[in-house]
Amino acid sequence: MENDMTILVQKALHLLRRIGLKEGTLKSYDNRAFRPIINYHETLNTYEFQEPLMNKLEIIYRSQFENESISKNTLNWRIRGIKIISEIYATGSYEWKVYSNKKTIPLPDSFECMVNDFVSRLDLSEKREHNIESIIRRFVKFIIAQDVSGTFTVTPVMVQEFMLHISFDRPKSMDDVVDALKKFFRYLNEQISLDSHLWMLLAAPRGRDRKVKPCMKTNEVYQMLGKINRSSPRGKRDFAILTLVATTGLRAGDIANLKLTDIIWKQNELHFIQGKTQKLLVLPLQKNIMNALANYILYGRPNSDSSHIFLRSYAPYTSLFDGSSVSCIFRKYLSKAEINHLINDGKTLHGMRRMIGTQMLISGTPIATVAQVLGHTNLKTIKQYISLDLEGLRNCSFPMTSLGGEDR
Repeated sequence: MENDMTILVQKALHLLRRIGLKEGTLKSYDNRAFRPIINYHETLNTYEFQEPLMNKLEIIYRSQFENESISKNTLNWRIRGIKIISEIYATGSYEWKVYSNKKTIPLPDSFECMVNDFVSRLDLSEKREHNIESIIRRFVKFIIAQDVSGTFTVTPVMVQEFMLHISFDRPKSMDDVVDALKKFFRYLNEQISLDSHLWMLLAAPRGRDRKVKPCMKTNEVYQMLGKINRSSPRGKRDFAILTLVATTGLRAGDIANLKLTDIIWKQNELHFIQGKTQKLLVLPLQKNIMNALANYILYGRPNSDSSHIFLRSYAPYTSLFDGSSVSCIFRKYLSKAEINHLINDGKTLHGMRRMIGTQMLISGTPIATVAQVLGHTNLKTIKQYISLDLEGLRNCSFPMTSLGGEDR
């Protein structure tokens, strides 16, 4: 097993070149991912690969980022360098992948089996199941730490304390926490014959303040689309993606997961399973969208065996990782169009989705149709679009004459 750091770096560059990365990208890997590792070992007067040293180096990089000594982008390059070198040292090879910082919370064997069995019974999307599993693992670990009897006794007070505990780092996704716990408690009732019906504690709807979030403006969308170089392969892809969002309101994750077989060319339709609801959605596509998709697939899409429509513009030509990749494309052209973005100003991908819903309601489209087009399973969700239709809301106002009193 080769353990010389300089040789491992050369092997890493060789393997990355075989994957298909261009020389400019390889140079970035050499300078930004691998060179800092070599420099670190030089300060220690050793070129021997040692796992403890690599672990310590990762801690140093993360500390530098927390102290704002390096940027997030620099941190990602350096962590990726550590992961690649470590994999080559351990296996002698390297397989292209996107590294994630999310780690599975380990549990004692008996609880591990219980959680795995619970997750296996869920009939949801992979992303949704992973989110629920992450919450339940945190809950089980919390209960184990609180349960002095060691019998996994769950009390209402424990549930309340866990909700408070997890709310500090998940303040905007407590609905997910409630939903996950309700599912888990029902599982415990059915499979382990848990006497107490703890899920009933969470049955009451959670009250909250709802903000009316603004949407993108049509002229801003035109500004963005006008900044795309449609003569380049990447531009053809980006134009197809952003035009698709601007005319259908598709979620970013759904766009990243679209397959070539989802396009029904003869009917000018898109048929796909939504990631959020796992329901089939059939969308009619305008002619300009069909043309943009065809232009990318025929003249811009790299040669690849992937079944996904939209691929990376650089080797390896795999599918976009997830909705975050689509969001990055959106932010790129938002910046190119010199459109300033502030928190909650509606200048986001989801703001474009709200733009579609609002425009449809203003034009007189029935609420049920809007819900169907945007893939909402609950008509209450459409309220956010109604709130943005100011002219329509004016028609709902009541005169003040019923209040009485003298004219002033």
